[in-house]
Amino acid sequence: MSIYDINYNNVIGNLLPPFLRTESLKKWLYSLIKPVQWIRDRFFDNYVNSVVYTYCDGVTPLTVASAGTIVRFVDNSIWETQFDNVDAILYNPTLGTTTDTDGNIIWIKVQDDFIGLNERLQYSNQKMLFEYLLNNYFKHYTGGNKIIISNNNISYNMFEIAEEDEFSSVITEFDVDSLFFISQTDNENEEFNFTIYVPNQIATDLGTNYEKIISQVVDRYNYAGLIYKIELY
Repeated sequence: MSIYDINYNNVIGNLLPPFLRTESLKKWLYSLIKPVQWIRDRFFDNYVNSVVYTYCDGVTPLTVASAGTIVRFVDNSIWETQFDNVDAILYNPTLGTTTDTDGNIIWIKVQDDFIGLNERLQYSNQKMLFEYLLNNYFKHYTGGNKIIISNNNISYNMFEIAEEDEFSSVITEFDVDSLFFISQTDNENEEFNFTIYVPNQIATDLGTNYEKIISQVVDRYNYAGLIYKIELY
């Protein structure tokens, strides 16, 4: 329980004198306070904390029964429907369909990320935690293969500049004369600090841009200077 766990309908009931607690007056006050309750819920329930939402993959038929229901879509954003019985495939906000043919707003975007701030603050690129967060974002099926990370052993060739020539690396016109040959067209093989192995099923679910979608999440938590590659398995 937190001091921010507030139900303003209860507050109204508690503050009204007993002789004014008529149903008509309470309902009128409930309607006035509802926008405040909505803002409070969207911030603390959806932005700060994590909640499990109905998931729409954009393919499987899904009808949202009641207005006010929050749905998580394939890009991990969450949206709130404004009407009952909304077809989430026909009216898919991630494809830009947020209104119907009459111009009525069907969806309101709640957050760009379905995971709450408190949980995201705990994430880092430590291997086990990194694997957990990537599967939390992208593994939408039970069982089967998971996203795994493998750390790679890389060589650490250095280019040294010292006060004395004898202690410095040499750059010459031709690579046969120097330890390191640097040119404008240099395309030395790049080494990766770690590899992210993604199951084929996850790549299929995310579509042809799966690598870009996964990289957008990885880059939020990856430490500067560490490079990686994504491979399917």
